[in-house]
Amino acid sequence: MSSTAREQFANAIQASGLNPPESIIADDKIHRFPSNGKKHGDDGWYVYHTDCIPAGAYGDWKSGLSETWRADIGRKMTDKEEADYKAKVVAARKLAEAEDAKRKAAAAAKAGAMWDKAKPTPSDHAYLLEKQIQPHGVRSDRGELLVPMYYDDTLCSIQTIKADASGEFKKKFMADGRASGCYFMIGDLGDVLIIAEGFATSASIHEATGHVVCVAFSAGNLLAVAKTMRQQYPDLKIILCVDDDHRTSGNPGLTKSTEAARAIGGLLAVPAFGDDRPEGATDFNDLARLIGHDAVKRDIANARAPDDNNTSRAANAATPSDTANTEWPVLEDAALYGLPGDIVRAIAPHTEADPAALLVQTLIAFGSLIGRGCHIPIEGDKHNANLYAVLVGATAKGRKGTSWGRVHQLFCEIPGWGRTVSGLSSGEGLKYNVRDATEGKDGKGGDPGVEDKRLLVIEPEFAQVLRVASRPGNTLSATMRQGWDGGVMSNLTKNDPITATGAHISIVAHVTKDELRSELTETESGNGFANRFLFVCVKRARTLPFGGGAIAQETVIKLKDRIAEAKRQANNHAITKPGGVVVMSEKAMHIWVDVYATLSEGFNGLLGSVTARAESQVRRLAMLYALMNGERCVDVTHLNAALALWRYCEHSARFVFGSALGNRVADEILRALRVAGQDGMTRTEIRDLFKRHESAERIGLALDMLEDRDLAVSETRPTEGRPTQVWRAK
Repeated sequence: MSSTAREQFANAIQASGLNPPESIIADDKIHRFPSNGKKHGDDGWYVYHTDCIPAGAYGDWKSGLSETWRADIGRKMTDKEEADYKAKVVAARKLAEAEDAKRKAAAAAKAGAMWDKAKPTPSDHAYLLEKQIQPHGVRSDRGELLVPMYYDDTLCSIQTIKADASGEFKKKFMADGRASGCYFMIGDLGDVLIIAEGFATSASIHEATGHVVCVAFSAGNLLAVAKTMRQQYPDLKIILCVDDDHRTSGNPGLTKSTEAARAIGGLLAVPAFGDDRPEGATDFNDLARLIGHDAVKRDIANARAPDDNNTSRAANAATPSDTANTEWPVLEDAALYGLPGDIVRAIAPHTEADPAALLVQTLIAFGSLIGRGCHIPIEGDKHNANLYAVLVGATAKGRKGTSWGRVHQLFCEIPGWGRTVSGLSSGEGLKYNVRDATEGKDGKGGDPGVEDKRLLVIEPEFAQVLRVASRPGNTLSATMRQGWDGGVMSNLTKNDPITATGAHISIVAHVTKDELRSELTETESGNGFANRFLFVCVKRARTLPFGGGAIAQETVIKLKDRIAEAKRQANNHAITKPGGVVVMSEKAMHIWVDVYATLSEGFNGLLGSVTARAESQVRRLAMLYALMNGERCVDVTHLNAALALWRYCEHSARFVFGSALGNRVADEILRALRVAGQDGMTRTEIRDLFKRHESAERIGLALDMLEDRDLAVSETRPTEGRPTQVWRAK
């Protein structure tokens, strides 16, 4: 048992993205190991014990990862075992926290000694000359530039900047030094505070504008620093300056700046390089060196609230196009937590299917498997474990069907697996598969109905579903909405007497990007149909000319056993806990409070319509992560995993819909106005754009929408005859 448990513990460490230690010592003490695989690293840590039930904790000081673990003993723990396990977890976390504090204190002392020894940096330092900036209080020692990192006005660490053998400058943070939330201020506080990533970028902004600039050091640190600045200066105007990493997948500079600006009610400023954007130009230091300080001042003055239109403009700053964001979404490691992540990692090497498709369908399959027993209460509604998802990818090349086949192979042999059907053509047909029993006249001719109300629908032609749902009088859209909600499915019409109560419907649909943009009508995007779906961009993950191989039978058996056990625990919770309520831990609640405002804020246009149920979708996902990992309570790891997966779905929706307004006429006019530039278009030219097939009323409503969204403006220009109204894009 002990050897097997050690292997389980090492596998858990590896599944979290760390390199496990070569040997694991069971002595209740904290041990370091090179989590990054490098010989002399010691950022990883673990505590392991084997008395009672083998258990432990592990993590990585550099990334902040901290996880707990216990061996799978094949049964439920006794009350004493559970109490002992929790006590060990608390003790292990205290050990890790104490060691972390000790390491950070030592690093701070070392930073202080380095800072005291260093001298003021001369203005002719090679790095300053290359970046065309002034020192602004940084120091240097033997040519190495030292940028101080403060937290609560205390020097905690130092970032060093030094040229390597090739003459290229490299940045490095102190080992063990605190990074999260650390900053460095340039300039004196006024009525505006600016936050940027790097020292050179911040220096250029300060020199161009005179505003105080806070150096956050990295994109991942922007949110923490922004929250600190907002807490210190609640009434100050704060601007987040973007490092527009337009050639990096997911554009982390833009994404993190936008997230931080939204969280604190700040503004977003994006460097605009124009049509001839030089290779590698991304930040405000590049803008200052290439175009000048006036361009920096211009773009800072043009800082706007971080709505979806700003985001789209930043990601496509060099083009006037209003197409979707061209950055493919990135699936964060946090989304691959626990059993769902283990399933994806086991399947992924053997298939061309996208890991995001595997993950979402794994969660949907499990939600369908366990049925309606467990739920989370939101307001007065019960949200069950059923999900709808649309896989958006190229025909055949997206490997949408392949991804479901792999997931289905795991779940179809689990005891109690429900029904899977294909084809959505009418609301009546959907309800018929989960219909209630009915009695005939005089006890004859009745319908026994369907006893098992679980139904998983695989719909490979979602474009056809959208076309059918948009037809006048068709009830498919309304019935699908009722199915997601989990209430009574019925239509009060004489021709459709079928009723279904307690139905548990899950849907996986396939569509191409072009079909989705073409067939999703204004009605379906606005009536709550589309936002019940998770939109998931998928593509071929790898090329396997001879097809994927089979997963090791031992791995398949273990995964099936874990799925079956998770189902058993979820169903047991539904019976033993009144109503099957899945609650949220206190720590998770704190995180939920922080992210709720951002999730509920939403976006403008079509993107806002299709992501309007962000809060409910995240709560359902978090519940499924918890239940799949045998937990009865949503904890921090489950919520973080759900948020990471939601971000992938949100970015997928942005990739598909971009800054489209959801109004076909308004979208077409805006595209034409951007092409027309400063010349603009008269009302006659706009009417002719549609070859006179659109009414003056619809065109007028579309122009009102563009004006209300601050996307277009009109002006009256004199002519030889009557003045004419001309519209321009803003």
